[in-house]
Amino acid sequence: MKADPILEVISSRRPEGAVVYSLTRKKRRSILVALVDEIVSGGALDTTMDIADVVSTRHVLVADGRHGTILGVRGDQVVEELPVPGWQPSWKQSFTKVDVGKDRYTKTARIDG
Repeated sequence: MKADPILEVISSRRPEGAVVYSLTRKKRRSILVALVDEIVSGGALDTTMDIADVVSTRHVLVADGRHGTILGVRGDQVVEELPVPGWQPSWKQSFTKVDVGKDRYTKTARIDG
């Protein structure tokens, strides 16, 4: 199987022994905003914003025993770098999701082989 090309883009930010997970990012919205969106547009606004985000920027988590870092990659450049708050060493193998700011990042797959 061919290696994911994003691994080459992030290689300088990947410590030896770190694992890499592909992530999805979704905006966390208040119940009121989500309800208004659902009533007014049937949830289309939320879905459209999420699709636009996925198309423009791919997110990955670089995880080792000491810390986790979320990287946003557009084309062949890292355009965003966010430390994961409250990182736990066990998350290197058991990570599922984390909230950072107003976004929720959820693991979709391990991509480092």
